[in-house]
Amino acid sequence: MDSSTIPSPFVVKMLEGARDQGYNLDRILSDCGIAPSVLEEKRSRITFRQLSDLSLALMELMDDESYGLLDRPSRCGSFKHACYSALNGSTVERAMGLLAEFSNLMDSGLVFQVVAGRDTRQYRLIRRPGARIRNSYAIEHILLNHHRTLCWMADEPIPVLRVDLDYPAPEYAGAYRPMFYNAPVHFGQKYVALTFSETSMTLPVVKNLKQLNQFLQAMPLTLLSQTIAARTLSAQLRAWLERRLRETQTMPSIDEAAAQFDLHPQTFRRSLKKEGLTFQALKMQIRRDLAVDYLNTRSDSIETIAQTLDFSETSAFIRAFKSWTGFTPLAFRKLC
Repeated sequence: MDSSTIPSPFVVKMLEGARDQGYNLDRILSDCGIAPSVLEEKRSRITFRQLSDLSLALMELMDDESYGLLDRPSRCGSFKHACYSALNGSTVERAMGLLAEFSNLMDSGLVFQVVAGRDTRQYRLIRRPGARIRNSYAIEHILLNHHRTLCWMADEPIPVLRVDLDYPAPEYAGAYRPMFYNAPVHFGQKYVALTFSETSMTLPVVKNLKQLNQFLQAMPLTLLSQTIAARTLSAQLRAWLERRLRETQTMPSIDEAAAQFDLHPQTFRRSLKKEGLTFQALKMQIRRDLAVDYLNTRSDSIETIAQTLDFSETSAFIRAFKSWTGFTPLAFRKLC
């Protein structure tokens, strides 16, 4: 079970279009199990399930798959037909080109391009002069959806060599790398782009129409928690550590983890570093995300949750949770 979470500032930006159009955000959030006051703390987080529920609620209410954030609304069903078009591509590169062509027909205020380099391909988004793009979440939403859909169509994690974003780095910039399978993210660039190797573009599209319809029925949670990325070491390690913590209420040491993956500890550390992570950071992320999940969904005492997450003392768990989210566990639970 994936316990991943997302920082609340992403959600605040996601809601700006609905706020501009006068929707009752408190009611929408409450219906999705999200306390409005949680979003007021920049360090707080919500689960992927909550984000998925919120996304579906906004799209249904607004009849807009871009949540009112683009120059023109993307009516419900737009992404489905974009996927139908892309499925006709025999390779990832051709599917990407079809996604770009369909997206340009939507006239959303962005121009989509596939740009060939010497041994790379860029999926580039250019802002049309005078277009109203409400905020950066509109861009991030498109990039994540298009990239992960192509990964699904190829049934392979398509590595991103670099991510270029044409706006300044926010305070929560560290949360961007996981969105793109730990690719390096560069802010303040001339345009928005995902850069891929030419080789990865030759991957075949292996899915069919029946599979696509099943995939679309589970959207957007199927993209947020995409399991294709589990072929990377960091994703496999996260899944193993989370499973061990759930089953035994203990966190393995780095030597135990390295042995699990048949690697020398130094090689293990270097491999994680290449993916932009450390063993300690990954353990922290798992504890943080499980804590948010448990406080949202379980009635266990704070002491029990602390023990479940392998904290030696409840006080240590309380301090850690407050540093992660800005709330004590009890205060966070009262808001849920």
